[in-house]
Amino acid sequence: LAHLDAFRKNLFDHTGPGGEPETAAIDWSYLGYAPIGSEVGQLVIGSVAFADFRQDIRALTGACLDAYLDGLRDSGWTGDESVVREGLALSAGRWAYIFGWLTAVLDPERRASTEKWTG
Repeated sequence: LAHLDAFRKNLFDHTGPGGEPETAAIDWSYLGYAPIGSEVGQLVIGSVAFADFRQDIRALTGACLDAYLDGLRDSGWTGDESVVREGLALSAGRWAYIFGWLTAVLDPERRASTEKWTG
């Protein structure tokens, strides 16, 4: 089960009742099933594309992946880490393509070639 719209503008840091750091997520309108690791790709690409394109994408990916794997292990998951990395890579590639396509459609100079290419 995944949020499917987790990126920096939908996630907020705050302090929990015991003083521990917590993250609150808003905008659950896309809640649904997703392959393992895909949420990390969405988080990284969405955060860079919509919140701060100056982010070091490699550092952000590493931090998000480590935290995701820690969360999986904390829940009792004992699977192969390479499956998570594959899900992340496929999801990030998908989102990078979608964002690139959307920007092409919005750019009048690129729109004609995009329409020709995509039919």
